Amino acid sequence: MKVVALISGGKDSFYSLCKCIAYGHEVVALANLFPEDSTVQDADSYMYQTVGHEIVQAYARALLLPVFRRPTKGKAVLTTLGYSRQPYDEVEDLYQLLLQVKQEMPQVEAVCTGAILSDYQRNRVEHVCCRLQLTSIAYLWKRNQKQLLQEMLQAGIDAIVVKVATMGLYPRKHLGKHLIELAPLLIELESNYGSHVCGEGGEFESLVLDCPLFYYRLVVDEAETIVVSDDRFAPIGYLRIKKYHLEEKSLHVNRMHWIKTLVPIKSMPAQTKQRETGRKKVSQNDISLMYLCKSRWCTSKTSNISYFLCCSRAASTTEDKKNVSEEMKNILDDLEQSLKECSLTRKDIFYCQLYLSDMSDFVSVNKVYASYFGTEEPPARACVEVSLCYHQLVVLEAFARKGPRKVLHVQSISEWAPPCIGPYSQAHCFQHVVYISGILALHPPTVTIVPGLNIEQETMLCIENVNHTMEALPCGWEDILFIYCYITQPQDAQRVATLLYNTYGKQFGLCIVPVRNLPRNGCVELQLICVSSNDSTGNSSQYDARPICSKQVVQGEFPMLVADDNKNICSLSEDNFQVKWQMCISGSIIVLHATWKQVPLLDSFKKQIKAIFHQWISLCEKRLDRVGAHVAWNPIVCKSWLPKDLFYENNNYSLQEITEEILVKVLSNEHSMNRTPVFIIPLEEDEQVRTCHLQLILQLDEKVNTSRL
Repeated sequence: MKVVALISGGKDSFYSLCKCIAYGHEVVALANLFPEDSTVQDADSYMYQTVGHEIVQAYARALLLPVFRRPTKGKAVLTTLGYSRQPYDEVEDLYQLLLQVKQEMPQVEAVCTGAILSDYQRNRVEHVCCRLQLTSIAYLWKRNQKQLLQEMLQAGIDAIVVKVATMGLYPRKHLGKHLIELAPLLIELESNYGSHVCGEGGEFESLVLDCPLFYYRLVVDEAETIVVSDDRFAPIGYLRIKKYHLEEKSLHVNRMHWIKTLVPIKSMPAQTKQRETGRKKVSQNDISLMYLCKSRWCTSKTSNISYFLCCSRAASTTEDKKNVSEEMKNILDDLEQSLKECSLTRKDIFYCQLYLSDMSDFVSVNKVYASYFGTEEPPARACVEVSLCYHQLVVLEAFARKGPRKVLHVQSISEWAPPCIGPYSQAHCFQHVVYISGILALHPPTVTIVPGLNIEQETMLCIENVNHTMEALPCGWEDILFIYCYITQPQDAQRVATLLYNTYGKQFGLCIVPVRNLPRNGCVELQLICVSSNDSTGNSSQYDARPICSKQVVQGEFPMLVADDNKNICSLSEDNFQVKWQMCISGSIIVLHATWKQVPLLDSFKKQIKAIFHQWISLCEKRLDRVGAHVAWNPIVCKSWLPKDLFYENNNYSLQEITEEILVKVLSNEHSMNRTPVFIIPLEEDEQVRTCHLQLILQLDEKVNTSRL
């Protein structure tokens, strides 16, 4: 991409510029904001470094690039973590600056910054980029600062300290010193006082005199030390550059090629084979037998979570097939109406699951979806292609709740983890629960899926991306409650499961579902539910369900029910004919999951489902015996992934009605206060791999005050 680099004169912005070139981007211009009052050196800005601003113009000659500059008053009108357009805010000065760049250089596609740790600054840069349809690049984001500083120095970034404001750094002693001299002291201060090695807490600011990209190095001829505060413990001061000049460097090399040898980049995994992508498309003869939702719209509501399920309208003939954009708009219109009926808004939705009948419709669906949710903290999301009815193009699940939450929504390209490449957030956290979006095996700096990876490599890259994402969330590996794993090759299920269990242990539930296709032609997608023992928002409210249980993950199996030649139902005890179940409880959430081999007959399917539900209820009563009399088990949704063969024997209406009927009978007691939506999804299994999945998600709601487990 063609990139404009936001520079302040500091080390971070210039090293980020070097990273851009190392990853193959072309930096075509520089941009800078400086104090409106030229006599001001250290403006009171939440966003921009201004110390040394008088030297910034020289960087244009040093790099042989044009520089765009604009004055700013350096005042923040809105100081919350999130940002919305505010007149006279210093962020609007950045918008006007980049707007000017786009008008004069319309080829510019992206903006690179030196953001490392500040969500406040990153959110505002991303907000401006969204408004101008630019990509935000922040290759230093979430980097280990000690490693990053060493990397900068080794790459040839020569910078001096021009401001200090922390314990252990003194204006008269350390201003003007080169970073390579102060690096040991900065590392020592981190160890002693917890300060940031790269100055991300405002401990110091720097000014770059030379870097590998410069054709001319800067030489400071005269500078003045200004002491702002002579505090005994944490004095504050800055360096005012009075005179400087440029010296031409004698090195004559292709700097764009040279920088790639100096600046390390995050390498891609080695390719091992021709990559298989996606699933075979189904024939039209098969499609007529596939899933058709009994009703277009279903809802359920617990004490603080509402669930919505909507399918696109079914047409009677293929000629009546609707435009996918129109269908998505209809779904979202219905969603809006249902939200109002539940006294909710679209901002209360924290997770969505999109099912498409054809992944080639993804761009069209995404455009309508984005216009509905906007770019400010949209819900977490996963998207898969499955076998919907031929006349149905889209199915949407949405989970909503009121109350405070924290949202992880990083749109900048970095080496940390994949950015949000669409209208979704990486995660939504409310009280003790964290919903993490579906994560693909994207190579973060290039936001691409590496061709030629085998299933183990792609899964491990997925896991690495999940781990980096969780580092920015109030949860860890031990807090994983359930993992949904979508794969495009059913025969890979066991290998993927082994990698997940080897990485995270076995104290979590796992559902591996084969689908037809994934975004970006991925082969693996991981979506997680985590429940932390700590309040992730730090701000409980009337909408929060009190954690009732500590984390418990129980797994087991029991004989499967099958039909003999005379259609008599019997149980089999062989290993290959076992129902494997998982019960995952944490806080106030229960996820019950069962898998078994395909049962083609309706009678045996009905008895199998009933047996599983009764087994689950028995387990729940046993596990929750201390609080069972005081707890309502409110089901949120029941899902079943079934091989298509089962749909040939029985139409979907029967399968859905059977499941709903059994659920009503099993849960229609003092424990449940809710009717459960049932969602049945057909799977295109290989002939040798035919697995049924049944899942029930419930919330525990206290009727009276109870003691915790």
